[in-house]
Amino acid sequence: MPVTLAYKGAKAVFENREIPFRDSLEQDELKIQLSFGETIKGTVWAEKEIFLERIELEFEIQGDFVFFKNGFQSWSPSGEIRGEPPRPRVLIKALTLHWDDPGYLNEVPYFQKSHFLTYLRSGQQILFLEARDLPIPLVHFMVERGTLKVISEIRRLTPNVFAFLDLKVEELPGLLLNQEKPERVFGWTSWYYYYERVKPEDVLLNLKLSSRFPFPLTYFQIDDGWEESIGDWQENRKFKGWLGIIVERIRERGINPGIWLAPFAVEKKSRIFNNKDWLLKDERGKPEVAGFNPAWRGDFYALDPTHPEVEEYLSERVFFLREIGFELFKFDYLYTLALDGKRYAGSISRREAIERGMKILKKAVEGGKILACGAPLLLSPFCNFLRIGPDTSGKWEDKLVKIAGHLGGVEARNCIQNTLARFFLDGKFWLSDPDVLILRKCALDEIQQRTLIFTNFFLSRFHFYSDPLNIVPPENLGLLEELKRFQAFRLLEGTPGEVFQFRGETAKEEVVGFMNLTEAKRDLKVEEGFAEFLKPREDLTLLPHETRVFTRRKAGEGN
Repeated sequence: MPVTLAYKGAKAVFENREIPFRDSLEQDELKIQLSFGETIKGTVWAEKEIFLERIELEFEIQGDFVFFKNGFQSWSPSGEIRGEPPRPRVLIKALTLHWDDPGYLNEVPYFQKSHFLTYLRSGQQILFLEARDLPIPLVHFMVERGTLKVISEIRRLTPNVFAFLDLKVEELPGLLLNQEKPERVFGWTSWYYYYERVKPEDVLLNLKLSSRFPFPLTYFQIDDGWEESIGDWQENRKFKGWLGIIVERIRERGINPGIWLAPFAVEKKSRIFNNKDWLLKDERGKPEVAGFNPAWRGDFYALDPTHPEVEEYLSERVFFLREIGFELFKFDYLYTLALDGKRYAGSISRREAIERGMKILKKAVEGGKILACGAPLLLSPFCNFLRIGPDTSGKWEDKLVKIAGHLGGVEARNCIQNTLARFFLDGKFWLSDPDVLILRKCALDEIQQRTLIFTNFFLSRFHFYSDPLNIVPPENLGLLEELKRFQAFRLLEGTPGEVFQFRGETAKEEVVGFMNLTEAKRDLKVEEGFAEFLKPREDLTLLPHETRVFTRRKAGEGN
C-alpha cells in the first residue's frame, strides 16, 4: 500500500495557551493563514507583538512506511528508522549538544524527529518533505504512532508579517535531488594525522609530498593547532610569523590556502572568555555551556553573534586571515549559533541568530569559500561546502564512544553511515563533505579502509586527505590511481537498506556498487555483463563492512 498523508489540523502554541485551527486562525489581533497548493504555505499577520512559540500541522500517515531521520547538524546521526532505537545513556550531558538539536524539542526521543527535511518510504515509493529555508522559523518533523507533525519553531515576539512555512511534499521516483554534479574538489588538511600538534614544518613537508597525490589539489588547509586558544584567533608561538610564508608556498604550487577556526566557540583559558558580555547566557545570566571537549579543558561556551563587539572582533580576525591570502575557511562548531539562550538582540529566533553569525563570516571572507562543519543543515546555500557526518577515524568503532553514549562520536562507521544516509543532498544547496580519506596503515582492516575510500569517492565529490604520503602504503595510492578511471562518474541512484546500493555511469561504463555496514554476510544480485572492479571474486557475497563495485561497458563502446 503506497504511503500517503491525510491532513488533520493545526495548532498555534503561545506562552500559556494552545489554539487549534484548520486552515486559518484570527484572534487577539493575530491572523494565521495556511494555503495548500503545490506547496503548503503559512503566513502570520500580527497587529501587535505576541510571543509565538510554534505552529504545528498534524497529518495521519496512511500505509506502511519507514521514516527518514535527518539530524540537526553535520555530526548528527541520520538515516532510515524502523521502530524506535533505545535511547543512549549519555555519561556527559554536554555531549548531546554535539549531535542533538542544541536548543529545542530535547524531550522528544532522538530518532522520532527530523530537521529541515524528511521522507517516508514504502518499498520503492518515496514521499519527500522539504521545508524551504525561511528567515524566521526552523522546521522540524516528528513521527509518533502513525502521526506526522510538522513543527514550525518561532519562539519570538511576532513581527507584523512573516512566513512560517513553505513545505514541499512530493512523490519521488528515487533519492537523488541533483544529478548535475560540479567538478570534484581535492585537498589536504592537517587534522587527521597531526591534530592540534601540527607545526609549520609539518605543513611544508606535506606540501612538498602533495605532488605524489594522484589528483591535482584544489585546497591545502591548516586545521586546529595554529591559534593561541579557542576564541583567541591569533598565531600561537609555533606559527608566529609563519602563516604568510605558508600561504605563499602553497600558492606557488597553484593550490588555494585554507585555515580552520571555530569562530563562535570559546574555551575558558582564552582571553575572550573574560569578556562575559560577549557570551550567550542561560536563564540565570551565566555563560551557556556550548559543549564538551577534553582538549579544551571540558565545557566550552559560545559567543553571541548579535553583540556588536563580537561582530567587530570576529570580522577583524577573519578579515586579517583573508588579507594574508587564505581562500578556504573551515568554520567549525557552527551549531553553537543555534543554542537556546539570552542574546544581546533580545527577541529573535534561532534561525535569525544563525543568519546573524553567518553574515559576519560571509562578509569577512568575501571572495573566499566556506567549509561549514558541526553546522545546522539549512536547506539554503549558506556555505560552499558542508560536512554531512561526524569526524572519521582510523578505527571502525570506538568502545569509549559507545560507553559515553556519544551518538555523534568519532568513528569511521559513524562517518560512513551519514554519508550513505545523506548522499542525495550533494550538490543541491552545497557540496557535501563526507570527511577525509584515511590512507595510512591504521586499525581499519583492508575491507573497512576500502569501504571508506569507495564511499567517499562514489557518493561525494569532495575529497581531502591528511596522511603524509611518504607513509601511505603503495596499495592505497595505487587504489586512488585506479579510481581515476571514475573521475567523471555521475551518480544516478542510491537505495538505502541493509546493503546500500548505488548506480551511476561514466561516458563509457555503467557502474553499480554494494556497501554492507552490518556485522553479517549479505548476498548480492548483479546483472549479467557486469565485471568486478579490482580483485574480482567468483562468489556474490558481501562480507561484513565490505564494498564491491562492478562495471559494464555501455553498448557500442567496445573494449
